[in-house]
Amino acid sequence: MIRTEFGKVFRFLPMWVYLALCLMANTIIAFNTDETEPFNRVSSVTKITGQNLSEEFFEKLEEVPEGEGKEEVIFLAEQAKPLYENYDVASKLTSFYTETVSASPLAVRIMEKKYEPLQKTVDRLAESGADMDLYAGAVTTRSHQNLFSTLLRTMGGEVCILAMLLTVYLLGYEKMMRTEQYFLGTRTGRKMFFYKVLVSLISSVLIYVVLAGLSLAIYFAHWDFSGMWDARVSSQFNTVKDLLMQKPFITVADFTVKEYLFAALGLSLVLVVVAVLFAAVVGLLVRNTYVAGLGVLLLPVLCRFVTTMLAGTKLWTAYLISMFQPVNIWLAEPVWFTEGGINAPCLWFEVKGMAFSLVLFAALAAIALKVLQRRDVI
Repeated sequence: MIRTEFGKVFRFLPMWVYLALCLMANTIIAFNTDETEPFNRVSSVTKITGQNLSEEFFEKLEEVPEGEGKEEVIFLAEQAKPLYENYDVASKLTSFYTETVSASPLAVRIMEKKYEPLQKTVDRLAESGADMDLYAGAVTTRSHQNLFSTLLRTMGGEVCILAMLLTVYLLGYEKMMRTEQYFLGTRTGRKMFFYKVLVSLISSVLIYVVLAGLSLAIYFAHWDFSGMWDARVSSQFNTVKDLLMQKPFITVADFTVKEYLFAALGLSLVLVVVAVLFAAVVGLLVRNTYVAGLGVLLLPVLCRFVTTMLAGTKLWTAYLISMFQPVNIWLAEPVWFTEGGINAPCLWFEVKGMAFSLVLFAALAAIALKVLQRRDVI
């Protein structure tokens, strides 16, 4: 039965057309930027010098040939000063966000509780010298966003959409072929729904791995990360804009670029699993394939619309709680594993939110599958 379901996936022609278009779009993202050349120049220098702007950095900088980005690196390195050493979270972040959500007293307390332990995190970043890593210099913010905010978020969205539609397609295949009653007539036949969800889950994970692998291979063939992998993403050259404030990219752990990439890919993979389980719940409960397909696409849009309305009406407590929804976590990918600003009700909100969604939709899918084992389902 599993082999049969995998055959349906393999023969699903629209999926292959969609994936080809996704790969084309991801390739455009890799090449559609002006930051590649200065990024690669800095990378060629830091491959020799290392990332941290210490005395050893300047000693190794003398080994770098003239005219290969050396001058701009020297200029940036000489201008850099410790950022986190005297960074006061209370005055720079807590006060700003509590003022933003001041219309909701409970939201103010949520923000205060979130930022209270962040000072220790900043102090650890200062102690490790994360702020004194060069990363990509002047193009750090734009290059970081191009990879983590644009490409990775796009890949996650692409595969989640496909995963949901593929799940609905498999669950409704027999109904479209008018053979559903044949399977529902026996207890063994009704077990096919479990195998359909399992095959959809395995297929979606494999699709994400392959699409991400190909897209990143193309990306890193164009962007030279050889000198960047050990750079801390909390470098003072990396900033993020939230509302009207430009602030440092303060991560909740001392991530290097390589570690941050694997963490983002791992959480994106969990997001894909959640998308499959969500679609499975809808597909199992809604016995019309086309309605279920429309539902899995419109429900996340509706959830996001509600979140936007909550912000517009300044219902900040409800807004912060709504940020735990999978669609909002996906959209907040540019600030994953950071203090998150207005997008995060707590530190590590993306991990906690995805864990809750994973458990919730797995339980709902299990209940829906159990219901379909009843004889009166026909």
